[in-house]
Amino acid sequence: MAERIKGFFNNIWTKRVVSLLCTGYTAILVFFAYMSVFYDIHVTQKKLFVWLFAGVSLFFVALMLYTRKQLWTRLLSIIMVPLLLPVFLFNFGEWFLVIPFAVVVIFMFFACGASESTKTVWGTIFLLCYILSTLAYFVFTTIFDTSANLELERTVVSQSGKYRANVYSISSTIPNKAQVFIEPNDKDKNYKYFEFVATGYEKICYTNTAGSQANVEWVIDEDGVERLYLADEKDRGAIFDTELDANFPWSFLIFEFGTEDEQDSTSTAASGKSSASE
Repeated sequence: MAERIKGFFNNIWTKRVVSLLCTGYTAILVFFAYMSVFYDIHVTQKKLFVWLFAGVSLFFVALMLYTRKQLWTRLLSIIMVPLLLPVFLFNFGEWFLVIPFAVVVIFMFFACGASESTKTVWGTIFLLCYILSTLAYFVFTTIFDTSANLELERTVVSQSGKYRANVYSISSTIPNKAQVFIEPNDKDKNYKYFEFVATGYEKICYTNTAGSQANVEWVIDEDGVERLYLADEKDRGAIFDTELDANFPWSFLIFEFGTEDEQDSTSTAASGKSSASE
């Protein structure tokens, strides 16, 4: 019996099949890499996630060690190194998410059956990529990211649930200075242990330079169109109109530019407004 079991695990086809199963961990890494770029990841149950993810990681490490000399496992071990980069950059500081991936990826890169020269060449290339990418990312965010001066005060969701208005206070010498950002409220993804909040959609629709408080509210007007108003200054008109912004949200990163029908309705509404003003 023992010989049969030993023969089964030593069989080359058993190792090849198990090697294919190792693709599952790479798929998990690809999923989180994609989500890290286009979403803010929030883990709702951190303790449970840590134990669950540690178990999954150990399971796949065992499979990859068993098949480390198989070509497919060697390829996966090398491919996973650059796939880890977006997870590392965009979740920097969320170590409960980064560390399990990093430990598995680094360990398997050195433990796989690739030749030492291959590991040296690819390791050098990947190390340079990580250093340059990290430096470029932090320089870019330091220079261009203004969110450090913004503090979220409140979020007001529209009656339809399609949009939300985020009111941020701005750190400045002017009291009550604020900005209002609009973003979709139906693009987020919620799972059992995660919340993925879509990014890249926000756009500024109002900045109060006079130092007055930005109290906003959604109103469905008589024409059935949902609009965002300043609560105390409705006579000034809407600061966001869902009809005129029919192709909102626009996002270069996620390639959502609105349908042709939405763009046509936007141009028609805009031309009608300009005609009325003339």
